[in-house]
Amino acid sequence: MRDFTLYESLHPDVIVKMLKMAFSFENWDKLSEISNVLCICVHRIYEEQQEGVPRKYVYLERPLVYYYGFGLLMRGLALLKQGKYEQSGECVSKYTDLSWMTPLDEEGYQIVEDFRFYAKANRYALDILSGRDERMDEYVQFLRENPEEVLPGLNNILQSAFLHNLDVDHILHVFAEEIGRFGDYEDSVNVAYYYTYSYFLAVYLIKKGKYRESVDYIIQSLSLSHKLHNDREFKQCIALFETYRDFASDVQIDEYKVFQKFILEGAVNNEKMVEFMDAGVNYHLCGND
Repeated sequence: MRDFTLYESLHPDVIVKMLKMAFSFENWDKLSEISNVLCICVHRIYEEQQEGVPRKYVYLERPLVYYYGFGLLMRGLALLKQGKYEQSGECVSKYTDLSWMTPLDEEGYQIVEDFRFYAKANRYALDILSGRDERMDEYVQFLRENPEEVLPGLNNILQSAFLHNLDVDHILHVFAEEIGRFGDYEDSVNVAYYYTYSYFLAVYLIKKGKYRESVDYIIQSLSLSHKLHNDREFKQCIALFETYRDFASDVQIDEYKVFQKFILEGAVNNEKMVEFMDAGVNYHLCGND
């Protein structure tokens, strides 16, 4: 009875905000826990609706199916970040088809289709990150057919490359034109994706022994993390640059000194300045609330 009362008192929109906060602090255990609470809460509301159980009216910003899908998606993300690929894949399977959550209006049907697409994109991500490089050509074709997926998709490919010792130079060449436009993004979500791309590319080049070329992308990562006011990532880039400083040219060192000046001036402090990116990194998230 206590659990029932607890879940009955929770509001799905409030839980979504809690999930975003857990994501912003990269607390994957908490993200998994809260997403499970959201799924249980929403499923109970759904069962009551199907059974005609009287319930106090609760205004929801979106159709009920959205909250159930979002809970599954975020739990899948938490499991992915914890390296639990098989369990993450089980979550993906559950939001592949949410059409059973009837009744659905026009918006509800669109949400079902959105989650179907997210599931397809995230299934590819899981396969690639798990080292299933036999699916790489298929994934590349998917990215070519869905240009909005190219940037996060290349992040998955680069991460897989340095995790599983793959050479993906030919794939980067395929998307050279799209890569050339990444710097045009101004919205925080895509700038965050671009930061991840730059950092992963730097690591990929380091593993290939292309140290001086990698320094260009370390500096680019520094610039993007500063733009995002992300202190943790900024410091991570500083550490990476210092590790490979001996390979930097005089020009690259001069560029780096600009960021040293930011530190000395106190532009970057010890506070955690991680801003929630509603599209996430390496994993397709939904909505831009």
